Amino acid sequence: MLKGESSKKHVTTIFFDCIECGACAYVCPSNIPLVQHYRFAKSEIRNEEAEQRKAAQARERFEARQARLAREEAEKEQRRKERAEAAAREQARKKIEAETPSSDTQDTEAELKKLKSAASIARTKLKKAMEALKNAEEKGLDGAEKLKETVAQLEEKAAAAEQAWLAASGAEK
Repeated sequence: MLKGESSKKHVTTIFFDCIECGACAYVCPSNIPLVQHYRFAKSEIRNEEAEQRKAAQARERFEARQARLAREEAEKEQRRKERAEAAAREQARKKIEAETPSSDTQDTEAELKKLKSAASIARTKLKKAMEALKNAEEKGLDGAEKLKETVAQLEEKAAAAEQAWLAASGAEK
């Protein structure tokens, strides 16, 4: 401990040992208001200690915040590295896929999708033709016979497309 610190502690102890009875001021030959001086000194010491506690708490909060920010930045950097590695792996995978010829499963899936689409289109066309035939028959329009033939042809095409799609989807499973 420094010499000044030990004397400061000694003086502080003397001030706080005082019970402020006023006996010292009564017997003081110079009539110095010692009790008032002691009260003032005590309040100054208490204020200084309170400020030191506040400063210590602020320093602790600041250090904790700095540590938290550093930790978060490190975590962020780690996530960036992981994303970059994942993107590099994905890009390599795509490059390999592009270099290799397409597999049979991809061809089969594409063919199955085409067959399903064709069946859906055939059903839609059949539905529209049936509506047109119904409308023509209700209104007694010419060409109803031609529409009946078209509906029959579309029914055959829709059934064939549906069968092809079901056969292909059943073969895949």
